[in-house]
Parts: sequence; structure tokens; C-alpha cells
Amino acid sequence: MWQLLQSQLCQASRQRLLLTKCNGSFMNILKNKPTNVYQRYISDVKRTVENGAKSNVLLVCSPWKLCTGVSLGLAARLLLNNSSVLCKAQNSRLIQRRSNIHSDNAKFDWKRFLEYLKPHKWLLAAAVASALAVAFLNVYIPAMLGVIVNVLANMKTNPSADFIEEIKLPALKLISLYIGQAAFTFLYIHLLAQVGEMVAAQMKQDLFVSILQQDMAFFDRERTGELVNRITVDVQDFKSSFKQTISGGLRAITQVIGSAVSLLIISPHLTGLTMICVPSVVIGGTFIGSLLRKLSREAQAQIEKATLVAEEAISNMRTVRAFAGEENEAEMFARESDAAAALSMELGLGVGLFQAGTNLFLNGMVLATMFLGGHLMSSGSMSAGDVMAFLVNAQTVQRSVAQLSLLFGSVVKGISAGGRVFEYINKVPQMDTSGTKIIKYHELHGD
Repeated sequence: MWQLLQSQLCQASRQRLLLTKCNGSFMNILKNKPTNVYQRYISDVKRTVENGAKSNVLLVCSPWKLCTGVSLGLAARLLLNNSSVLCKAQNSRLIQRRSNIHSDNAKFDWKRFLEYLKPHKWLLAAAVASALAVAFLNVYIPAMLGVIVNVLANMKTNPSADFIEEIKLPALKLISLYIGQAAFTFLYIHLLAQVGEMVAAQMKQDLFVSILQQDMAFFDRERTGELVNRITVDVQDFKSSFKQTISGGLRAITQVIGSAVSLLIISPHLTGLTMICVPSVVIGGTFIGSLLRKLSREAQAQIEKATLVAEEAISNMRTVRAFAGEENEAEMFARESDAAAALSMELGLGVGLFQAGTNLFLNGMVLATMFLGGHLMSSGSMSAGDVMAFLVNAQTVQRSVAQLSLLFGSVVKGISAGGRVFEYINKVPQMDTSGTKIIKYHELHGD
């Protein structure tokens, strides 16, 4: 391209000189100063139209200008086609950081998870049985409380009866229920802790070994903070979700079924009222809870982002000091920390409103139960013990259903965390670093 431009310019110059020589002014041009010759030559070129020239632009424009224009045009087209447009300047190395809020696309490896549980199946079975026993005791305890309340109410109408003899048997049964509840609670918590910790420890070890065996391109692509979060935060979230699902989920389902049966036995009228009010409130609470969980994930992601800024600045302190970037790093960390604090404060406001509404509903349900129960007591349909047992069972149902709604979010969180862990555990490197491949001596030949 440059040689073509030079050849065309040289031809144009020779033609200009030939024209001036033919006009008799060639000797006069040589006698003048070079600057005058150059100015006269430029003005003559601008005034003269060259016959047979392929392009007049080459006679006026510099080749550097042409090359620069073409380069800028190609660069602009490349940027417009392949780059994202930022409406606001963002001077941050975190612009292209991947967001973990909606990127839970890793699949949970159920087969490998069952392999982790297989060595501890008997401990897990004992923990499940203990959790179910606690749930059945929680259903039966309100009935015994109702019996004791009936004994106390009868003492007012029959003062001559022996109080110790009347209350001894129900009290002993209630004490035995409390002792059994405490014992089975200790068992399932202890056994689940053992199973969860052993499974989590094995997952951490397998994950760390898998990360160590990855290719170097993997470490260039992934951030150190995210890899550490897989080993610590994700494994911890999965372990907590696993224990909460086994203990809380089984207990909540059993308590809902058992308490609902008890409510129907005690009073079908009050049960119908409870079944109308509780599900509507639970559905609303579940919707609000989903919004709060989403806000919680956003706040957690922002906290991790702020932590990542601090981690990279501290781990690369020599680079920061070499480029005098202390002020920029401090401003970046302050900006990310303020954003995390704002999200956390918004989350605290939502949790406060949700808890206040829950308490208001519980107190309103207690008041409505006492009002309708008192009306049924006045008509002789219910006793004081029945009202007490119904009230405790109704609260048990409400707490269990609310726990199930919260447990759903915990299950989703645990499956997502476990999927991220299993993604790296099952990741196979492209290069074999085991050192087990051996080249046979008769196959090794030099050039």
C-alpha cells in the first residue's frame, strides 16, 4: 500500500516538473529559495487537474492520514460490534466480575452425594428416627397439658378432692414426655452433627485435591477468593442445609400431620376456622420470605465483592504500592462496603416488618382461639383443657408450616451450594498430573 502511494506521488511530481520546464519557468524555480519552490509547487498542484489520474485524493491527502483514517474506522467498527457500551464511566477492575446471584447453573450430583452418605447410613437412620420421635412427642405433649388444665379446673369446682392424687399421674406422664423429648433431641442433633461433619470433611478434601490437579489455565481464569469460597462457604452452606432439612423438615411434616389430626379430634369447628386463616397467612409469608431471601443473596454477594476487593489489594500490595494505588483501593473498598451496608440495612428493615407481622398474627390467632373457645366452653362443647390443647396445637401447626416455607429456601440454597462444590469435584483436567503414565524404553527414540 505504501509503495503504491509512493509510486503515484513520484509520477505526479515528475509530471509537475515537466510541465513547469515546458512553460520556461524551470530555471526560475531552481534559482529561487527552496521554500518558495515548495510553496509554488504545492499551489501549482492544487490548481492543476491531472489528466488520467485515478484519484485526486492521493494528490491532496497524506498517506499517513489515509492509513490513520482506515485504522480508526476499522477499530471503531470492531468496538461497536464486540464491546458493551457503558453509559457511565466505571473505573474498577470488578466491572467484568461474574455475579453469583443468578448463576447457580451447576447440577447437584445426587449419586456422588449418596456415596458420601453410604458409610454413615446407620448413624443417619438413627438420627432420622430420633427426629421423628421428637415430632410425635411434640404432638402428644399438648394433650397432656390439656389433661393437667382440666385437673386444675376440677379442683375449683371440687375443693375436697386430693390435689396430689389427681395431678400425680398426669404430671408424671408429662415429665416423662419432657425427658424423652430432651433425650431424643440430644440424639438427633448429636448424630446429625457427626454425619454432617464427616460428609463435609470428605467433600472438602476431595474438592481441594480436585483443585490441585487442575490445569494452570484454570487458576488464571478463576479468582483465588472464589476458589476459597467453594472450599469454605459453599461446603458450610451445604452442611447446614443438610442438617436443617433432615431435622427440621421431618419434624415439621410430622408435627403438621399429627397436630392437624389432634385439632380435628378436639374441635372440628375451631379447626375449620384455623384452616381458613393459617394457609392464607402462610402463603403471604412465603411470598414475603422469598423476597427477603433474594435480598439476602444480593447482600451476601455484595459482601463477598467487598471482601474480594480487600483480598486482592492486600495480596498484591507490592503492585498497589508501586503504582501508588492506595487511595484508589481505599475508595473502591469504601464504595463496595457502603453498597453492602445499604443492602443489609434494607434487609434488616424487611426482616423487622416480617417478624412484626408474624407476631401480630400469632397474637391475633391466640385471642381469636380464646374468644371462640370461651364461647364453646359457655355452651358446654369444650372444656378448659381442650381449649388449652387446641391453642398449643394450633401454634404448633403455624410454626411448622412457617418452618417448612423457610426450609424450602434453605433446601434451594443447599442444593445450589452443593452443585457448585460438585462442579469442581467432578471437573477433569485436560492434562494428566498423576505421574502414572510411563513411556516404555523401546518406544523412546530420539531424532
